[in-house]
Amino acid sequence: MRLYNLKQNINLPYLKKQGNLIQFCNKKILVFDKNLSGIQLPQKLKIDFLYISGNPHIGLHQINKNYDYQTLIIDGNNAGILTLQLETEARAMRINYSFLRRNILLVATSN
Repeated sequence: MRLYNLKQNINLPYLKKQGNLIQFCNKKILVFDKNLSGIQLPQKLKIDFLYISGNPHIGLHQINKNYDYQTLIIDGNNAGILTLQLETEARAMRINYSFLRRNILLVATSN
């Protein structure tokens, strides 16, 4: 067993982490926070899960310009107004999303 710091980059055969991008086997997760909210990518980044944390002040319309994802995960530590905005936008855009409140978790299987 190994213990890693969240800011530490990891390069193992089954787990890779570079900055906010994490890949576990064939699943890619992007932790979207305030540090990524002002970035414009030259092309869309395809990921499986977009995990919004740290209360970034941005809407899904802006996020969707840079990222193509299957599931949106909204962390419970975001402000209530942002959480409500993201949930409303996700429903309107028919985006598959989960809101992690308190001790609720998300289980995803890897193929």
